[in-house]
Amino acid sequence: MGKVSKKVAKKQHQNKENGMEKETRADKALLRSQMDEEKYDEALGTLAKLIGNKCVDADVMYNGAYCYFMLGDYKRAADWINNTFNYAPNHIKARILLARLCLLEDRMEDGLAIFDFVLANWQQSLSGANTQEMEEVLEYYGRSEKELLQNSYPHVAAFLGIAAEREGITAEATQAAAEPIVQEPVESTVSAEQDTELDTIKNSILQKSVPLLDKIRMFNSFAGAYFYDGKVAD
Repeated sequence: MGKVSKKVAKKQHQNKENGMEKETRADKALLRSQMDEEKYDEALGTLAKLIGNKCVDADVMYNGAYCYFMLGDYKRAADWINNTFNYAPNHIKARILLARLCLLEDRMEDGLAIFDFVLANWQQSLSGANTQEMEEVLEYYGRSEKELLQNSYPHVAAFLGIAAEREGITAEATQAAAEPIVQEPVESTVSAEQDTELDTIKNSILQKSVPLLDKIRMFNSFAGAYFYDGKVAD
């Protein structure tokens, strides 16, 4: 093949790739619109086209799983969730969907365990939509299975604001445990800057979604460190 022919072939190949990329972007936009409008049958057709054009990734697989889930085809939804994990083992939305699937199939403890795992590992990474979805699903179990959540799924319990009070420790006790760190004695060496820093630490610990006993341990740890460094008078 001559140089001119090679250049023409290369140009044609680039044009074809550009055309497919443009088509893929359009199909993905169409897919988002179809899912937003809850047209899941149509969305599956668009997904089939994307896959036919070799556009296969974790999000494509997840979208397929979600469509089948919303259409009530839980067997195919599970298969597509597994395919999602093949591309992205830590796909958060797929794990949430799997937990919902378990709950619908009367596998409550499996579903709650998955939710607990997600919260233990990725709570800070959850989007607002993820958080709202989990709140809507778990709110029922917070009412009907409160003790089970407190005893076996502590991260779910904390997420719902029903964390168990362990070893007789109450919220008031937690607040009281914080006071020695932030109270300024008459002979205190705590500066205004340090006092602000301590308030920040206290508020940060109080807002953490961890059991109350763990909060007290954090307070004690910080208090010991400040005393050791000579930042707080004895």
